[in-house]
Amino acid sequence: MIYRLSEKQKKEAEDRIRRLITQRGHIYRYGTYENKFSKLVVYCPKPTHNRQYHTTFDNYRRCKTGLECCGNEQKSKKLTGRIFSPETLTKMSESAKKRPLRGGQPRRWRETYDYRNWKFKVCQKWGKECAITGRKYGLEVHHLYSATKYTTLVYEQLNGILLSAELHSLFHRTCPNKFCTLNDFRQFLLGLINPEVMLPIRAKRIRKRTNLVFKLISSQAKGRKPLEGSETRVYDRNKVMQLHERLGKIDVELTKKLQQAKNKNSEDLS
Repeated sequence: MIYRLSEKQKKEAEDRIRRLITQRGHIYRYGTYENKFSKLVVYCPKPTHNRQYHTTFDNYRRCKTGLECCGNEQKSKKLTGRIFSPETLTKMSESAKKRPLRGGQPRRWRETYDYRNWKFKVCQKWGKECAITGRKYGLEVHHLYSATKYTTLVYEQLNGILLSAELHSLFHRTCPNKFCTLNDFRQFLLGLINPEVMLPIRAKRIRKRTNLVFKLISSQAKGRKPLEGSETRVYDRNKVMQLHERLGKIDVELTKKLQQAKNKNSEDLS
């Protein structure tokens, strides 16, 4: 069975966060604790801030000051009046000259507008839920064809799929190729349908910031008792098979696009 918090545990967790909100001088607006990803709305009454923020219970707890405005204020106070030595100023100047010009673009390509827009469209396409389990929280977007190697498909909507963070991590841990393809992911799905294939995988902690530990994929195996807290037993084998077939059709379309890009590149070189 899936582990769920009792009503008592939920209330205790919510009370802890609400006490923390009061300690930080903020005002609780609304939000009900169901899990760490539950939405929370907090208001900062400071005259210079006077703003309401939408966050989650876990993000508010983990943030040192709780809200962005207070964090920026704290940094500003630390930097106010700071005097740098001539040596430090020289080093800062040299570093600035060596730093490549980004033309106003973000440092990381995953922070660009194009990537964010692609991610939004992929989430919409897959109904804002994990394509395998149907879970609606703790999700990540996965490139079916590696974004590193298949650059022409980086922002192709068909080249994205929405997965739970645990299954996404598990795929990359078990994928035999450095630059994954859609076929690699389809083989991964076959492993979910036939659990014995995945038996060598041992329980591993997926994320340090959570208590969630990914159990043996064999919890789906016939005659085996489902492991407590396992994410794997919540997916439906028929749904996985349908997804496998759907991705087969998508692969045909993406292969065509790759071939078109290859032909165009050949024409440009000739």
